[in-house]
Amino acid sequence: MLGSHKNDQTIRMHTATLVGSYSRRQQFRRMALTLLAEKDDTLADLGYKRWEINVALKLPLRTDAMAFLEQHRQASGLEYDNESLRFMKAGKRPRGVYQYA
Repeated sequence: MLGSHKNDQTIRMHTATLVGSYSRRQQFRRMALTLLAEKDDTLADLGYKRWEINVALKLPLRTDAMAFLEQHRQASGLEYDNESLRFMKAGKRPRGVYQYA
């Protein structure tokens, strides 16, 4: 009896994980379809490439598609842009950026 109860708990946890993965993938899919409707110039400004978004859409359900995109975004050298954006949100200038009067 005890083994049966433990098995039921494992099945419930697996189902909850699967539903969570599916939910995250659906959210990503909605975001990706919105991005794919944009022009290539706009995607480039955001740091994405159309082929990367299409590959991310085809990844297995258990794979985090947003992490895949961010990993490719950082590999293309845009991590410095993210740092600049963080400073701008805080009202500061990033290193190496000077304001001329």
